[in-house]
Amino acid sequence: MDHKDRRRYPRYETELEATITASNQKISATMIDMGAGGIGVISEKAISPGTEVLISFHLEGCHTLEGNVVWTLSIYDEGKVHYRMGIDTVCMVLKAS
Repeated sequence: MDHKDRRRYPRYETELEATITASNQKISATMIDMGAGGIGVISEKAISPGTEVLISFHLEGCHTLEGNVVWTLSIYDEGKVHYRMGIDTVCMVLKAS
């Protein structure tokens, strides 16, 4: 069973630039899917599972979500390492930043 089989809610593909704040460090990422239970991102930096994060993005205004990294996988693309992460959000209520 892979991570998609364990989801409680459907995810919807997207491609939004985002900034993840973890341990006072800002990390550039691309949000690749989102749903009621969380989001998926790809970044050049890994964030350990269990880390609490803030995810900021622009979608008809600037929004911030609170979440917790659930899993991280390494992805190799054209000789470069990226990290695919699943981030659980308590709910998808967006906070305007």
